[in-house]
Amino acid sequence: MLYETTAERNENIERSEMTAIVGMDAVFTSGSAQTISSVETGHDHHTHATAKLSMKEKVWHTLQHAVDEFFSVGKFLVFGALLAAVMQTYIKTSTLVSIGHGPVLSILLMMVLAFVLSLCSEADAFIGASFRSVFSTQSIVAFLVFGPMLDIKNLMMMLATFKAKFVAFIVIGVTVTVFIYALFI
Repeated sequence: MLYETTAERNENIERSEMTAIVGMDAVFTSGSAQTISSVETGHDHHTHATAKLSMKEKVWHTLQHAVDEFFSVGKFLVFGALLAAVMQTYIKTSTLVSIGHGPVLSILLMMVLAFVLSLCSEADAFIGASFRSVFSTQSIVAFLVFGPMLDIKNLMMMLATFKAKFVAFIVIGVTVTVFIYALFI
């Protein structure tokens, strides 16, 4: 992000620092991975015969499961947003331009930025558009394609769910595919 004045940059840094403190507090003080339903019932995910449940009970169980999933995945979203905010605040665009010379380095740099900055594909479009005057179309395409497929929060969720070898296979496959695609557009 380009800043017009030093005062505006300092104000954004202060705001980012406060966001970082609140985000870290939310991520690391969330306690155990115990879900709401496991607290209420004394046991974790389980199966029931849903044919015997009334519609009201089915809706209630659906809402309980949605809340459980929200809190189990929400911490990854908050931590990813925290890292993206820190990166956007503390790294100057001029630094990125000096690193990303040439087609190969600019594509790799934008893929790294996508990994760190990606929160959702809609927001990525605006971030990518802000780099149009600085980076090539190839590197912006790499940013827009790589970010939604592989970013910090996705990586943390995959590592929490899958074996590391499988996650490494996905990471390498996506990275190589997007790089080659962007290089030959």
